[in-house]
Amino acid sequence: MEYRQLKTFLNNHSDYDFQYQKRFEGFGVFVTELYPYLLKRGKTQKSEAPLFAVPLNEIQLITQEIIENSNIIKAISRNYLALLTINFIKNSCTKQLFLQMKLKG
Repeated sequence: MEYRQLKTFLNNHSDYDFQYQKRFEGFGVFVTELYPYLLKRGKTQKSEAPLFAVPLNEIQLITQEIIENSNIIKAISRNYLALLTINFIKNSCTKQLFLQMKLKG
């Protein structure tokens, strides 16, 4: 389904309100708590409806790719944490061994 801008429904105000409400309540729409201040004929007025974002297919695909890559990075970092812990213990033991060898002679 291709995204159609809301301004295409401007010919009938009731249809415009219906389309706005339909998008506002749509599945996957992110509604914010931001209410824009609009300029109309040189006067500032506050909008009664909050801003919302309609996720497009491209945005959804990129978001999914980011989440998948983040999960891969988390899995790799968990493996490195165990490896770093083992190396730290080995280095500590080696340093202690050399220190004792120096003290003995």
